[in-house]
Amino acid sequence: MIGRKNNKPISKKNTTPKKENAKDRRNKAKRNMSKASTQKVAREDRTIVERLPKKKTIVILAVVMFILYIILYAFPALKASLQPTYVIQYGEFLDRDKSIGYFSRYEIPYVAEVGGNTEYLLKENTLARTGSTVLQVSGEGGKPSSKLENMAKAYKKNAKYTKDFKLENEGLVSFFMDGNETRLSPDKLKNISYEKMTKLNQSDMEDMSRSQINKGEPVFKIVDRTKWYILTFLDKKRADEYEVGRKVTLEINGDELDARVMYSKEEKGQLRVILETNTYYSKLAQLRVNEIGIVLNHMRGILVENRCITQKNAMDGVMRKTNTGRYEFVPINIIAKGDEYSVVSKKLFYDHEGKQYDTVDTYDELLRNP
Repeated sequence: MIGRKNNKPISKKNTTPKKENAKDRRNKAKRNMSKASTQKVAREDRTIVERLPKKKTIVILAVVMFILYIILYAFPALKASLQPTYVIQYGEFLDRDKSIGYFSRYEIPYVAEVGGNTEYLLKENTLARTGSTVLQVSGEGGKPSSKLENMAKAYKKNAKYTKDFKLENEGLVSFFMDGNETRLSPDKLKNISYEKMTKLNQSDMEDMSRSQINKGEPVFKIVDRTKWYILTFLDKKRADEYEVGRKVTLEINGDELDARVMYSKEEKGQLRVILETNTYYSKLAQLRVNEIGIVLNHMRGILVENRCITQKNAMDGVMRKTNTGRYEFVPINIIAKGDEYSVVSKKLFYDHEGKQYDTVDTYDELLRNP
């Protein structure tokens, strides 16, 4: 047939992709990951290589600047912040020692030579003249108690034995007795041991006034009121404050009395102090052991903590904070010094040569423990 084409299908190459199995897919994924990782590491290595010189320089510079900051600023500021400060205040200064006082007087005990019922003509704490009758006795007495008899024997020849109970010398009449009237006389206070003194007890002081007395019993005593004494034991560190002759204020049960240091001596790690006073005290004949206060100084002024005080070139001073936050040495003049605080001159003072010094003032900030 003319023009008839052959309609037989023409064979073509099969281009359909070959189907991958699971193993092929895993292997392909591993190759891709390995390639990507290699590329990333290469990029990072190039970046590190490029940046290394510049980064090293910056690090070194930063370390140097940090060290300089610590040396110049941070370390002094840190040291100052760790050192607490004290702000000067104006107030009351009281330099006082508290202790146990052992009371001593010149006393003469009277012992009865007769017994019987009593009638008292004079009261406790009466200032009586020589020849005054203290009490009258009527009837008969019995045997003395062993306690009172032993007390009388302890007086030995230092007691007055009486039948008419008249005074052989003037003084304060007191019925409070403990048996130590002659053993603790003022002239013995320098030598009596600390151990013996600490065994004394105020409760041993008894009122001897009673409705009946017996022969051989103590009945009353006469006390010299013109001068009396107190022995006490203090810290030996206070020795410089207790110079013989120094005037002090004695505090007893809320009362204040003038006194002076008659004796002061360091011994066995402590300070033995004997105070003398001629001030009248209503219970001076009744006390043997009692708490006392000894006021050495009492005033008002600007106060500085003792732990702020230091020395420079043999001059007392403090480290005062400046406006820049630093501390500078400032000389001070100590007027009175206690255990914790000292009173010092304000704004300026003169030394013994007449040289003027500028010094501290209220509200100055001081360094503790410089």
